[in-house]
Amino acid sequence: MPLTISLDGKKLLKLSKGEYTLLSLSSGTFEMKVASYTVMANGAMTSASTKVPVTFSKGQTQYLTFDMISGGYTYAPFTLSQERAVEAVQKLTPVGMAVKEPIAPNP
Repeated sequence: MPLTISLDGKKLLKLSKGEYTLLSLSSGTFEMKVASYTVMANGAMTSASTKVPVTFSKGQTQYLTFDMISGGYTYAPFTLSQERAVEAVQKLTPVGMAVKEPIAPNP
């Protein structure tokens, strides 16, 4: 099931496991919501989400990964260095803007 990522209540995109994309965003501090579905111990599927503040700086590229937190039921964004991001995307499929501008490995 994909993650749905929103900023200040506006849905930006859905990302599935193994995918990455690029976005051009305004600078500032926003509330990011990462919504997903999870299977509970009793086998029932339920929605789960996390809201966290994120800050984007003008003219800078920032790399985020979405990892499971809170006992394995929700996801949150975490910042990656450029080196770690370049390494991580080699195992991922570009979608959206990343198809035209994929992150290339360092020479």
